[in-house]
Amino acid sequence: MSAYFWRQQAFWNDVEYEILINKPKKIVISSAYLSLTGVEYLRDLCKECNLKREDIIVYCSIDFNDTKPADILEVLCSFAKPFLVVNPFLHSKIYELHFEDNIIFYHGSANLTEGGISRNYECMSKDVLEHSPVCDFWEHLSVNSVEVTEEVIALYELHQKTLPLKIQKNAGKLQTDLEKIKEKQYKMKAYPDLSGFYFDVDDYITVSKEWYKVSNSTATKRRKVIQDKLLALHKDIEPRVKKWDLHPHYNKDNISSGIIPSVFNHGRVGAIWVRYGKHKDELNPYGSVERKNRRGNKDPIEQFHKHACFQVSFVSNGIDLGMFHSTAHDGIDRYHVRERWHEIKGEISRNYNSLVGNQLLWHFYDAKNDKFKYQFEIDKGTLDEFLDFYTKYDEDGLESFCMRHFESDDERIKTKEGILKEAMKIYEVLMTLYKAMTFRIPTSMR
Repeated sequence: MSAYFWRQQAFWNDVEYEILINKPKKIVISSAYLSLTGVEYLRDLCKECNLKREDIIVYCSIDFNDTKPADILEVLCSFAKPFLVVNPFLHSKIYELHFEDNIIFYHGSANLTEGGISRNYECMSKDVLEHSPVCDFWEHLSVNSVEVTEEVIALYELHQKTLPLKIQKNAGKLQTDLEKIKEKQYKMKAYPDLSGFYFDVDDYITVSKEWYKVSNSTATKRRKVIQDKLLALHKDIEPRVKKWDLHPHYNKDNISSGIIPSVFNHGRVGAIWVRYGKHKDELNPYGSVERKNRRGNKDPIEQFHKHACFQVSFVSNGIDLGMFHSTAHDGIDRYHVRERWHEIKGEISRNYNSLVGNQLLWHFYDAKNDKFKYQFEIDKGTLDEFLDFYTKYDEDGLESFCMRHFESDDERIKTKEGILKEAMKIYEVLMTLYKAMTFRIPTSMR
């Protein structure tokens, strides 16, 4: 049965008793408005029961106070975790005290202000329950709010002088600025702390699904940052892979993949890479040969991307290092393997054990629909299982490649030097497979 409080300060007298005597494990509050007096009162109560900062959650509206909001947030942050509900306006007044075996649930009209605590006639109900009756509501607020940080407090300091004037222009700007911070915080939750890493969180977000189809100038600038980092890495990789007779694209403008959505990347930039493969003279051994591709267009066989190569690929959750073997259509080395399969199968068999223990995955990928269709973990499969897998799933329409994935926060790829070191190790491991499955023309014959 619910209890009700309406006399002045009766509600807060009850809250004070429950906090000081019974000592809750957690407190969650939703209050449209806050005042310095209300926040300081809550702080003093919480000190008495030694609650940790993360155990005191306070949600409020972005217009929670029109005089000194920055000062209030600074005090609140000192002992609690406050969140500002950006849109729509938060008007609820709920106070939950979480104990070991139950929850005390208060709701009604009282804000966490001096008026709500002592001056006003407020009406609040109290229920003792096994679980929170508004779990969905708290979840909704958490998704639609911005956590108060130093950045948010600084923003309120800038607006503090104009907020009392209720100037619509400035109020609108505050909400816009908070929306930007909210978006940034939401994205940051999906990624680990990458402070000091060569590739940072903004880089990974740029090739995520939220951005990969965006084609405006902002997206292009963000992708250019990634491209420049890869090209800086390329300067160190190129001289090291020459010992394996590997080369970057013969056109300097194409050393890295494209950074603008187009028909060539199915309208999305979900990865950016640099590749090392055949010398230009190997791509065109018979002179300028052209043929009709499946669309009826002239299609030179010497196109670099249609030949197998080694790759450093930057993707939304890390870096892939390994061998790209075939494009979805007209992959030159795919046809080479099919024509000489019995001979190549023997080469793979002789060297398969050297691949085991390096966390390599062979992928057949549907680039058109952005879907990994078939995967084989070399560490967990036998030679016969791999050979069966390859012959069963290798088909036109699917890209084919063997990669080692490094998560974005892997310390081994923290620095440019670290990425270079791991790339060389993986290339060394995969070199026998590359030689077996790739058609090469000896240097003397080029």
